[in-house]
Amino acid sequence: EAPPDVGGRYSALTVFGLVPAVLHGVDIGELLARAVDMAERCRQVPEENPGLRLGAYIGEAARAGRDKLTIFTSSRLASFGDWAEQLLAESTGKQGTGVVPVVGEPIGEPAAYADDRCFVLLTLADEPDTEWQRLEDGLVELGHPFLHIQLPASLDVGGEFVRWEVATAAAGMVLGIDPFDQPNVQESKDATKQLLAEARDTGNLHTPAPLVATDGMALYADPDALGDTPVSVDGGIRQLLASSRPGDYFALLAYLPQDRDAEALLQRIRARVRDSLGIATTLGFGPRFLHSTGQLHKGGPDTGVYLQITAEPSKDLPIPG
Repeated sequence: EAPPDVGGRYSALTVFGLVPAVLHGVDIGELLARAVDMAERCRQVPEENPGLRLGAYIGEAARAGRDKLTIFTSSRLASFGDWAEQLLAESTGKQGTGVVPVVGEPIGEPAAYADDRCFVLLTLADEPDTEWQRLEDGLVELGHPFLHIQLPASLDVGGEFVRWEVATAAAGMVLGIDPFDQPNVQESKDATKQLLAEARDTGNLHTPAPLVATDGMALYADPDALGDTPVSVDGGIRQLLASSRPGDYFALLAYLPQDRDAEALLQRIRARVRDSLGIATTLGFGPRFLHSTGQLHKGGPDTGVYLQITAEPSKDLPIPG
């Protein structure tokens, strides 16, 4: 059994993460050997401690206003970015502060990135890095903090799990928060239970009325957030985007099938918003994002501009009880 005192986002090197890896054919012995080596290095004095150094980099950048940690990865390490996104967002996003991990954002020109960002690039030594080198050179020339972590081999990701877990705990110390709780995730669970209890008692699930509905689409929003009630869905989205300020981030939250066509379209939207407004963008698919970036959205800094997209299910499944 997995240790009960280890939260899901820190569990990559418990049986929770290792059993699927074994079934997938990963050399667990070598993966864990490299994790143990990194763990030993993370017990050294701070100057020689890769976990504390990374944590200080992330935490101090956030304190200096560069709280949009933009993580670039080579294609073979792309899923590591998804793991780091949950680790950082759920661990640091609380009490009105936090690190906003920006993962999988389409690569732009160096001038497209505002001064609320810091950068980490993870690559493998046997992959060409011409494109990455140009990006790094351009961002450094503009004064952006940039850290390049190059792994000798893919199994060194075992060490990166350790490094980033230590770094996240250290960044939490820098920010003055507890990196091991997730108070607003529980808050959402409690609110959901209350809604379901009301639906069970009344026979109806309470939903608010849309602000506007046209052409098979409906817009739901807080009228106070959008100002005057929009007369079209298009107008409402324009008002939402116009509400963004420098230092904000745009979160695209999709309760849609996570297929390639939908993801490609949403990624194009991200790039257009970033290049037009100069703000960082994130993309999450529901319900996964509730346990990935959801804690940050609710408890983190009040800088999020959220567009949530839902669709009618092709098949509505019965829910027992």
